[in-house]
Amino acid sequence: LDTWSNEKDYIEEISASEMVVVQNKIYLLGGNANNKNFSCFDIALNTWTAKADLTFDWSYSVRENVVTNLKNRYIFALNNKKVYIYDIVNDKWKKDPITLSVIGKAINLFGYNDTTLLVTSVSDTGDFTLYKLTLNLL
Repeated sequence: LDTWSNEKDYIEEISASEMVVVQNKIYLLGGNANNKNFSCFDIALNTWTAKADLTFDWSYSVRENVVTNLKNRYIFALNNKKVYIYDIVNDKWKKDPITLSVIGKAINLFGYNDTTLLVTSVSDTGDFTLYKLTLNLL
């Protein structure tokens, strides 16, 4: 039999945020009150931890706010056609984001394997495009 339970509430009221699961943790980016919010929920310990603020503004008015991860080490945050990279092991955002030359709207970002991100977009005329972004992370 499946069961539901409430876990610990978030540390402040939020909306318009994105989340990504990496191993046993949920990382949360943004929120209306503070668009630079970044925090982590440890599922095993049932605790929230505030992280250093984002180095960019996570405004949900942008249609392509998407988060994914690779290698259970890196979080990729797509915001305003830029991909920001967070290194979980070193607990810091990389200084320079990757600027995408993607044309279209409804842009999405997916982790594909240990070195590749897939980026999709839809043009104003409804054409679907798939891009492959190969990364050298180490």
